[in-house]
Amino acid sequence: MTAVMLSVVAFARAGEPVARDSIDQVRGTIEKWVETQGVISKEKQEWALGREMLNERIELVEREIASLREKIGQAEESISDADKKRAELVEENETLKAVGDTLGGIVAHLEARTFALVERLPDPIRERIKPLSQRLPEDPEATELSLAQRFQNVIGILNEVNKFNREITVTSEVRTLADDNVAEVTALYVGLGQAYYTGANGTVAGVGRPAADGWSWEPANKVADQVADAVAILKNEKVAGFVSLAVSVGDAAEIAALPTPVPAPTPKPKAGTGKASAPSQSDEKRIQQLYEKSWTLYSEGQLEAARAGFVEVRDSGLFTARPGQRPEDYIATIDGLLAENSQSAGENQ
Repeated sequence: MTAVMLSVVAFARAGEPVARDSIDQVRGTIEKWVETQGVISKEKQEWALGREMLNERIELVEREIASLREKIGQAEESISDADKKRAELVEENETLKAVGDTLGGIVAHLEARTFALVERLPDPIRERIKPLSQRLPEDPEATELSLAQRFQNVIGILNEVNKFNREITVTSEVRTLADDNVAEVTALYVGLGQAYYTGANGTVAGVGRPAADGWSWEPANKVADQVADAVAILKNEKVAGFVSLAVSVGDAAEIAALPTPVPAPTPKPKAGTGKASAPSQSDEKRIQQLYEKSWTLYSEGQLEAARAGFVEVRDSGLFTARPGQRPEDYIATIDGLLAENSQSAGENQ
């Protein structure tokens, strides 16, 4: 700028004629140049500021990209863990399904046997268990009850039946007598093995026994006095005493209830003593309770614990039951179930 002005001055001093228009043009050019330089300087400043802002934004975006990549990595790890957990849950679900199918077969078998049992029970216990027996499904495949509810129904029924089987029950009933007349009588049930009834006048009596389609009753007027005495004693209407009543034991008197322990065979004398050690009543009771506990554990699917209990009951020699309900029968069934579960677990691995 200084050089241009000096040139203009020198040119004027040289005495050359310069048109006023040319001077104005030069002045305008200089002003434009100065303005342009100012714009350039301003643009440079703004560009420097803008470049700094862009660099900061680039750094910010790069940090966000790094953060997103880290989150993506964590998400991929979470997905991997979720897939692994899902696989474990699927495997566990398959195991539970297999156990559920096994327990479903067990409870269906128990329900079928319980149905048959209910049909052979006397009226007093049938009325007592009616709320439970009505919940037994006619079609196990179509029931909406859970396995737990079905097991609870069966166990509840069998507990009540077993309780009734251990008691002497006196109740009022309506019976058809030998002369075809219907009368209200007092019935005396000795567990589930046999029952008696006597009329209000004390001259008629009868004997009842379990049969395949329910209980069958036969007139037995000869024992009317004995039955009346037994009823009076149980009602506390008479001083306690011994009453002799005949009991018939045979196929007709059998009933498919929970197994009841019977006295063990007389033990052989121990070597060198010549004496036999008979089991105590407390031992027999403990073995009976252990059997019932083992059966409950078996019903709940706790096979290992149930098996240990059944083995102890079997080895004690203090408990016998009908085929299918013996400790060794349950042991064989449990061994089969455990083998199936072990095989299924091996295949899943």
